[in-house]
Amino acid sequence: MKTKKVFIIIALIMVFIGCNKVEKAPLVTITSFDPQKLSPYNYITIYGSHFDTSALKNLVSFNGVPSTVFFVEGDSILTVIVPQNVTPGKISITVNGNNVTSANSYTVLPGGWIRKADVPFVDAPPNDARVDGIGFAIGNTGYIGLGTANGKAFSDLNAYDPTTNKWTKKSSLPIGLQSAFSMVINGKAYVGTGDTRGQGYSNKVFEYDPTIDQWNAKSDFPGLARREASAYGLGNLGYVGLGKDYNIYNDWWQYNSVSDLWTRKKDFPGTFSYGGSGFVLNNKIYICSYAECWQYDPSNDTWTKKNNLPMQNSIFKGVTINNTAFLMGSGNWQYDDLTDTWTQKAFFTARIGGAIFSIGNKAYYGTGSGFPGNGLAHAYNTYFNRDFWEYTPQ
Repeated sequence: MKTKKVFIIIALIMVFIGCNKVEKAPLVTITSFDPQKLSPYNYITIYGSHFDTSALKNLVSFNGVPSTVFFVEGDSILTVIVPQNVTPGKISITVNGNNVTSANSYTVLPGGWIRKADVPFVDAPPNDARVDGIGFAIGNTGYIGLGTANGKAFSDLNAYDPTTNKWTKKSSLPIGLQSAFSMVINGKAYVGTGDTRGQGYSNKVFEYDPTIDQWNAKSDFPGLARREASAYGLGNLGYVGLGKDYNIYNDWWQYNSVSDLWTRKKDFPGTFSYGGSGFVLNNKIYICSYAECWQYDPSNDTWTKKNNLPMQNSIFKGVTINNTAFLMGSGNWQYDDLTDTWTQKAFFTARIGGAIFSIGNKAYYGTGSGFPGNGLAHAYNTYFNRDFWEYTPQ
């Protein structure tokens, strides 16, 4: 009888222990992250295991600085926004009290970005964000406009004053255009070609005079109508070419704004270049077609092959800040023409089809397709933006 009671007691104890046994949470792991060189505000993808499927329950920090999880894919991938005041170090993640720190450290790229006032496109969503617009600066004023959203080409133009961080609506171009070229010659902007998104490709060219806020038609671009042409103002002349419609073009033209005449120059010897993937530096024009880069010398109408851009198959916009050149979009790369070398700098996030210009010792980049988007996924399965950022080189 006593033996039976002992067995019953032991059984009850075992049941009690089993009922009160706490299951340990699976260990969280970090296997890798990309990129390893970070920029404030940019995005990093962290790979591992046993992350929480709720973004808010994954507490991520960079060298002790907390950040925000933007997106969770299953329990093994986190897309995280790099915090503004990030410093070099390691990544830590806490999930349900379970903490892990990355084995490898990351570095922080030089250069500072500050978000400024968004571009005030007046159209209702989803047309209040843009891709493939234009950007240029005249004096101390920057301009962004045109482009596309939701299958429509726009004609509006907005002027930015960096001293007040305010935008002012200006006169619209006579036609809406996506992927038009823009260049500045002697205090006036010249905008042309592009996709009308309804009436085909255009070879029209217009001159914008900021002193009277007025557009005037000029001589048509003499090449075939197209989109994504590259254009650069240099001294009293402009240079326009490349681009595509259903074909890819490598013709190269010089424009005289005084006589309003076009002159054919030596064709671009490289492969196709996305519009704006270049800059003017020390009286020469540089155009990069994905990784391939060429220098054009207007003084003798010659092209010279330069060292490739380190990033392959990427799309950029070019800008020059105080005689220092940059390509921005799928990252930020600074070019040294004396050594023919590229150095990676900070960029707020990867973008394509944005608008860019420089004023003084700063560059400005806004709109385009990429994270975070304006809250709406558009027909192209990408995210269009209206945000606007100021860059100070370091």
